[in-house]
Amino acid sequence: MSGQAQIMSAEVVAAVRARSAAAIAAPGALRYFVLYGLGGVLVYGVITFGAVEPWSLFGFQAMAAGLLVLWTAQQLATGAKFVLSPLYLPVALFAAIAGAQLVLHRTAYAYMTRTASLTYLAYAMILVVAVQMLRSEEDVKRLAGFLTVFGFLIAIFAVIQDLTSKGEIYWLVPVRGGFIFGPYVNHNHYAGIMEMLAPFPLVLSMMEELTPPKRVLLAFAGVFMAGTIFLSLSRGGMTAFGFEVVFLAGVLWWKNASRRSAAIFATACLLILMFLLWLGGKRLVERFVSFKTDNASYHTRVQIARDSVPMIKAHPLMGWGLGTFTTVYPKYRTFYADVFINAAHNDYVQALTETGALGFAAVLGFLALVYGRAFRKLRGPGLDLTQAATLAALLGVTGILAHSFVDFNLQIPANAAMFYVLAAMAAASFQATSRRRRRRSHREAA
Repeated sequence: MSGQAQIMSAEVVAAVRARSAAAIAAPGALRYFVLYGLGGVLVYGVITFGAVEPWSLFGFQAMAAGLLVLWTAQQLATGAKFVLSPLYLPVALFAAIAGAQLVLHRTAYAYMTRTASLTYLAYAMILVVAVQMLRSEEDVKRLAGFLTVFGFLIAIFAVIQDLTSKGEIYWLVPVRGGFIFGPYVNHNHYAGIMEMLAPFPLVLSMMEELTPPKRVLLAFAGVFMAGTIFLSLSRGGMTAFGFEVVFLAGVLWWKNASRRSAAIFATACLLILMFLLWLGGKRLVERFVSFKTDNASYHTRVQIARDSVPMIKAHPLMGWGLGTFTTVYPKYRTFYADVFINAAHNDYVQALTETGALGFAAVLGFLALVYGRAFRKLRGPGLDLTQAATLAALLGVTGILAHSFVDFNLQIPANAAMFYVLAAMAAASFQATSRRRRRRSHREAA
């Protein structure tokens, strides 16, 4: 009887342990689903032409709302605490300004402000989920790896399409009057998304604990992804990536990086140069030479910025209304154009015009928090996973901000969503999970 009792008790214990393991695994699996769902929203935005078409923008907004619902279910299942991030304060201020424009009738076109507010609401949902999910090194590692693989695949697709397609996206969708590259109608916007993704494999390859094969694979992916920015022939993208390189060199010098990291950085720069000379050296030279002889695009951008000055003076505090630049600008335009001016081609000017000094202060506050929190994490020697992911995200943010002086990447939903996720990653406080700590926690749990 005692033997039978022991067998029955062992079976009961095993059943309880199995149920406990299942209860623990279910919320864990749901957390992974939310994390990769976040990546799925970003992928959807990029592959649907940047989510600029009405149908693709609706899908993007619906997926952002679904992601928030899924995250809420995960929170209820795990009982995890809500993280109050400082990034929420400037975001709330920006939302309050847009709301005040509608409530107080301080917008030139209420419909456009409501429409733009829905898109910014989707950005806010994505930012909230990103901040809440990026709380440990394991989560950051998964998302950084996801973005690296996705960026590399998009770069391969872009090159193949550029070599074989005749002005058609996906070899099926014809585009008239555009300069396509990859899934984007505008090659500048492809350069924008790649400016944010290319730093991940480049910086991750400099981590100290990597094995040589992984280091080589990451460096190759980074060099190839960076090379496609130049192959897209986006002058703004090339300049912005050059700024990223200078910024990275400055951070490595500030951190007193190891000789290995410095060698990898120098080798990557040399390989990018060789790659460009091999595939597109002549085209790149012609592209930059054409800037001196045919710079109408540059002068148009400068003139739009000048015309925006009286617009800003007319409504300096709260602006003309979120999303109303294209509606108001024709009244202030001082040059003839037979095309529709769809943006200010300068995200800073557009933010000032649409949301005034209050909205621009919220933007500057958001950026100050991102850079301040990121640099606090980058202090100290070495380059572990936390610092590498932070530096890669900060480089992506820096590149797109530099590009925003001459283009409107942050008016493209897919690129703007990627920007907010990288900002969350750069500013997030990761919990270190070393192997020793994980083993200790497993022993305590057992």
